[in-house]
Amino acid sequence: MAEGETVPGEEDFIDPDEIEANPPPEAVDLKLHFQSGDQAGLWAGFDDRGVPHLNAKGKKLTRKEKELVETEYMAAKKKCQQQLKAWDDWEHQVSQAERALAGRDRIRWAYRAVGNKIGNKHEILQPEDLKGFAKKMGWDALGKEDHGSFEKAVVTVLGDGREQVHLEDIRSYIAGEMPQHFLQHRMDHFFRKRGVETIHSPRTWRQKLDQLEESEHSDAHESESSSNS
Repeated sequence: MAEGETVPGEEDFIDPDEIEANPPPEAVDLKLHFQSGDQAGLWAGFDDRGVPHLNAKGKKLTRKEKELVETEYMAAKKKCQQQLKAWDDWEHQVSQAERALAGRDRIRWAYRAVGNKIGNKHEILQPEDLKGFAKKMGWDALGKEDHGSFEKAVVTVLGDGREQVHLEDIRSYIAGEMPQHFLQHRMDHFFRKRGVETIHSPRTWRQKLDQLEESEHSDAHESESSSNS
């Protein structure tokens, strides 16, 4: 990609945290409209819609009052519908932003997806959450022992007895030690379960070691000859 170019859609990306931090106003329960706000205390005897049929003194509404509350109800209903639509749109925006984040920063998306939310804040993960994190990452090839090894390795990276796993702890491990760690873990697991004899017989291993030794001697001789010429 040439310098200055952007990934398609990159300029339109909005962080889901930013969207979640700015929800629309909550929709007021339409049935409670005449019992709250500036309508509170003005009416009594509400029907199934929450519309009053008695005034504050307990008397039936006059025709003018009926027209007044019906007009007020229709206005409140329209506002409520707009608020509900705003919430639907907001939730859709959050969902779209999460999908975009999954393609843009899979590690952060998986971390957020596993962490439970308290209000608008995502919890910091605990070591026991790392199995769920691996699943969100799509590491389906990891077996039960691999998951356990991953959890232990990340905890080891923390190093100072911390029980919380921060996003940057996982980033650091994946970018640094993870490839070598899993290669070593898989090799240890293989040889623990099968042993070198299942690949070659002891005789074949001796032959291969002899061939390797002869090759090393030959290389050393050629190097010495080149130096003397």
